[in-house]
Amino acid sequence: MKQNLKSYLGTSSILSMVVIGYDRYNVIVKGFSGKRITPVIAFIVIVSIWLYSSAVCCPPFIGWGGYMLEGLFMTCSYDYLSEDWNRKSFILYAFIFNYCFPMFMVIFYYTQIVRAVVKHESALKAQAKKMNVESLRSNQVCKNQFLREVSY
Repeated sequence: MKQNLKSYLGTSSILSMVVIGYDRYNVIVKGFSGKRITPVIAFIVIVSIWLYSSAVCCPPFIGWGGYMLEGLFMTCSYDYLSEDWNRKSFILYAFIFNYCFPMFMVIFYYTQIVRAVVKHESALKAQAKKMNVESLRSNQVCKNQFLREVSY
C-alpha cells in the first residue's frame, strides 16, 4: 500500500508540472486569446490529475503488474525483474503513461514558449532597428546612459 501511495504522489506531481507548463504556455504563447483557468476548471483539472493517477497506479491491485522489494528490502518498486508478460506489459504501460506522455507534453509546451520568446525578441530588435536605437528595453537604455556618463 505504501508503494501505491508513492506512485500516486509521484504521478500526480508529474501531472501537476504538466498543468503548470500548460498554464505558462497558455499565458505566454496565446496571451489574451488563451483560455482562462477559472476556479471550476482548476477543480476539474485537479480531480482529473488524481483520476489519471489512479488509472495508472491501481492496476497492480487488480492483478496486472505488481510491486516487489528491491535493494536491501527497505523499499518497494514496480516488479521490473519478472519475466512474465503480465509484469512486463504493466511496466511498459507505466513507462508510457507515467513518463513518456507527460514528458512529451512538457517538451511541447516549453518549446512553444521558447519559440514565442525568440519570435518576440526578434520583433523587438526589428522595431529598434527601425527607430535607430540599440534596444527597446528600458534597462538597456539606462545601462548605456550610465556607461556614457562613467566614461567621461
